[in-house]
Amino acid sequence: MKRVFRLINYLMISHLVVFGFAIQCANAQQPELSSSSSQLHSPGLSDMRQLQTTPPIRYKDLYSTLDTKLNSILSYINGQWTSTIHNVSYAVELIAANGHRGEELLKQESIQSITLMLDRLKALGIKGVKVAAKYPLLTPDFPNSKGYLNFYTKVGQEVKARNLILYVATTAAFRDPSFTSLKVDYAGLTFQQFKKELRQQVEAVIANMQPDYLTFANEPETEAMNTGLEFSVQNMRELAEYVLNGLDRKGTLIGAGAGTWDKIEYFQSLAQIPTLDYLDMHIYPINSDFVIDRTIRIAKIAKDYGKKLLLSETWLYKVWDRELGTATAAAAELFARDVFSFWSPLDQRFIEAMVKLSHLLKIELCSFFWMQYLYAYVEYDEQKNAMKPNQLFALVNTEAAKNIYSNTLSPTGKKYQSLISTLSSQRTETTRTTIQTSETTKTTQEHEPTSMRRQPAIVIGILAVTLAAGAIMIYFFRKRGIRRST
Repeated sequence: MKRVFRLINYLMISHLVVFGFAIQCANAQQPELSSSSSQLHSPGLSDMRQLQTTPPIRYKDLYSTLDTKLNSILSYINGQWTSTIHNVSYAVELIAANGHRGEELLKQESIQSITLMLDRLKALGIKGVKVAAKYPLLTPDFPNSKGYLNFYTKVGQEVKARNLILYVATTAAFRDPSFTSLKVDYAGLTFQQFKKELRQQVEAVIANMQPDYLTFANEPETEAMNTGLEFSVQNMRELAEYVLNGLDRKGTLIGAGAGTWDKIEYFQSLAQIPTLDYLDMHIYPINSDFVIDRTIRIAKIAKDYGKKLLLSETWLYKVWDRELGTATAAAAELFARDVFSFWSPLDQRFIEAMVKLSHLLKIELCSFFWMQYLYAYVEYDEQKNAMKPNQLFALVNTEAAKNIYSNTLSPTGKKYQSLISTLSSQRTETTRTTIQTSETTKTTQEHEPTSMRRQPAIVIGILAVTLAAGAIMIYFFRKRGIRRST
């Protein structure tokens, strides 16, 4: 099982990178719309046609298996959770700011793309965003590091201007050109050099972005694959202690973690570091014991050592048990399953499970990864099922582009929005007599980027073309395969 999730991250990153680039392209200079046509739709199911929700025969078994597993997970959570509302910050990946987009981030219109996406996510009701400022972009010797630093400084300002929580991850960038436009070369990199440069990047992020949370390392197996360095439990702790030693945090909480599929010893070792503020976990597959019991054990470790707990990446990985550890050249096809609308009911229940789990385990921040499915899916038919992954991603990204522009959520997006609203209301009612939150005296400044006054046909077209390019990058990775771990 050990290396299967390295591939998961490759696929996620490649799809994420160009999804963000599409949002940037949408902000290219275009003619103004008339005042009547520039009015945006409020997100609502009435704006979307009824989506197919019945699984086709070929996926009924997998659907049933995941459905049963989700039933078990939700049953456990509902049985353990007393409905006590914890102050969870719900978040989404800020795709347009992902470091793997490389020099596209340095273009003049790039920040406009950030404002577009932030406004859409703000409308959804989220309280925070995750930004992937990848190592080594902000280290002094990296090409255009000052440009990247300027970009991420502006990103931090835009996030803060909307009263959103800012989570930043500085994990190592992928180096394969199939998955990133960054030209990163880790040849000759030593662990000592890596520690020093990562510390420099962390200091730059704190000084210029002033994040609320900063995770400097996560998914150690993925970090090892990217850098070529050894990320054993001992080395992970050594890295953490080096980064944290004497660090001027300026109020930023600092953490590290692993996936629920990684060794539990990573969490145990990190938790013993007094200066580490929180443990950070990722949840993707619900197979085996990756949700119940792994997350329960991780939460207990955090509690025993007085650490906060974050869930900074999560989505439902739609695979049979046998597909997790089997060498395969079909990994892109596994992710291509996500595009079909019949999965939406399971995605919604998975989101519900993660939201409730966050309250049960007193998780500080819960961030969902695949932003596009909060806005769109495509309907299944045999013709589409025969398409290659890049073609399927092009279809769903076209629909997502339209709906992001019009601010129209998918049923999955509406479910997330509803859960946020309902639980926030419950917490407000519960604490009304004892707590007066700062938000009762604040007025939120709303922003409307100039791109929203541009011709929708042009904007949507550019979005769709660029999103499709990301799917092609994913398809390239089919040839890499997954090795069974021992």
